[in-house]
Amino acid sequence: MRTQNLKLSILRNLIKTQRLLDKYSAEQLLELPMMGDDTMTQSMRIMDNLLTYTYATNLDLHVLLIMKMTRRSVKYGVCRYTPAVFGAYGNLAGGVLGDLKKGQLYATVALKLNRRLGLRDMEARTTFIAYNFVLLWNDPLPQSFKPYLRGYQIGLETGDLENAMFCITYHCDVAMHTGRRLS
Repeated sequence: MRTQNLKLSILRNLIKTQRLLDKYSAEQLLELPMMGDDTMTQSMRIMDNLLTYTYATNLDLHVLLIMKMTRRSVKYGVCRYTPAVFGAYGNLAGGVLGDLKKGQLYATVALKLNRRLGLRDMEARTTFIAYNFVLLWNDPLPQSFKPYLRGYQIGLETGDLENAMFCITYHCDVAMHTGRRLS
């Protein structure tokens, strides 16, 4: 019974989130105002901290967090955690809903929004999520080679070692699968 309720909750949240996002073009998402409520921003920080762990331990909760963070960003404004979560929502759109074009749209919005907000310290995370979970479905694999390397370098420079390591791991993976030298 509990699992069934959770699945229904995920479905309701997915519909609610997609209906909200369908009201906005990519350009409108890029122009969303900054989140002004410090309490809301702090709640986004806490949920962002949980994303990596829920991905590894509880995918249902992971999906619910992504949808809640996406809706909060659209309703209350963007913050430093929004670009990565838009990339993660792109993964849901493409991987769960099967809409690869929407997935690519949200991943592209994530990368552009990260640049617009000047979030250098979040670039490795956003790059990893956008390229690893979304853009590889539509773009030729070699196109991710340079972004992964850049994400690695920026992650090292900004102290985001977790996402720097994710980026360099997948940089090597892409190199291996496309026949590049691993030196």
